[in-house]
Amino acid sequence: MIVQGAQLLNNVKGLDKAGYKKKIQQSTDRIQLNIMLTINELKPSARNLLNKIALINNQGFSKDLLSFITDDQSTLNDDIYQLSKISLISNIDSHEANPIFEMHDVIAQKIAEINGSINNKAYLEDIVTKLMNYVPKSIIKAQIFRKAKTMHENFEILARNAEKYNVNIYKIMQLNRQLISAYLLSYDHHNTERLVNWFNKNDQQGTGKFKLWLMSNDEKYTYASYIRAIGVYYRICSNYRTAIHYCTRTKEILDNVEGYESFKWIVLFTLATSNIALGRVQEAEKNIKIIEQFFNKGLMDESDIFYIHDAKALLFFVQGKYTESLEQVNKSIETTIKNGTSPDDPWFINSYNAKIEILNYLKKHQEAYAIAKQVYDMCKSFKKEDDEVFGYTFLQWQKVN
Repeated sequence: MIVQGAQLLNNVKGLDKAGYKKKIQQSTDRIQLNIMLTINELKPSARNLLNKIALINNQGFSKDLLSFITDDQSTLNDDIYQLSKISLISNIDSHEANPIFEMHDVIAQKIAEINGSINNKAYLEDIVTKLMNYVPKSIIKAQIFRKAKTMHENFEILARNAEKYNVNIYKIMQLNRQLISAYLLSYDHHNTERLVNWFNKNDQQGTGKFKLWLMSNDEKYTYASYIRAIGVYYRICSNYRTAIHYCTRTKEILDNVEGYESFKWIVLFTLATSNIALGRVQEAEKNIKIIEQFFNKGLMDESDIFYIHDAKALLFFVQGKYTESLEQVNKSIETTIKNGTSPDDPWFINSYNAKIEILNYLKKHQEAYAIAKQVYDMCKSFKKEDDEVFGYTFLQWQKVN
């Protein structure tokens, strides 16, 4: 059985071999009996943590994640020790600072069954509330947060369980908002489109589940940021007018949201890049100037300054200022690496492709070729060669050869 009888006899006070044998004989579900006997011996904080673990990705969760969702960080080490001592969780990666644990599927399933739908819903809503408080406001720092050990898989499982237990739609939107950003940045077009469709189904401009006039200030922010993510999706798909439509709608909502100044500028970046693609250079220049004002007023995280460099790089490129454009791309890459992103992260594919194109215009073909090879190797590590992410790189590569 999952929780071994010998461990129960050693850890459950007042339980002897004869008494345990009698309970086993009388039970119709021996696994549930063992788990119940074990749970009754846990301190309240450990029991609470156990109930939450059953609803996350039980096959892999980090200590950091547990610290985000626990009710009391001061008891976390002791809670983990209690759960490990009786094999409710196991250490599968004993990294000193941030170890990884797992819980057997059967244990997770039984705990969820014991708690029931109402309790599971409450636990999930509490998990989401606590977890979202730790997501950084900075765009690049939020991306690093989502890419930390076990985080992405746990966001996916949480979103799935939130749907299963009919969690508040705005909590589900918060989870999906994080996921759609992750999918956009990893070029996962299938899952991005799935979450675009999920939003549109639940939105439907007043006839769906989302009711703007009933939303709290925080819910309006999440709603607006999701719409902006959809705008990014359409920009990536080269549907720039639709991207501008979604971003304009985002801006209108954000105008009625208090706070969140560190986010309000980002919609202007998507507007700027879409306007550049449509040849609306003057509009793009206005967008970039306002973003710079946000930065100069301290309303933009310093780690996100690369967005200004990216927008200027595009603007200079369409104006034929290739040296200035290259300088801005280099600044963008340097800033992002400085703030913790690996040079081989898919995040940089667009920047590297832009650099390849600029270098080709500057007749620096060998340098462009070396970067094209780097991008190809990066893409090959997470995509098949028939994926569209390779298309632009191959196009630039042909210009070099």
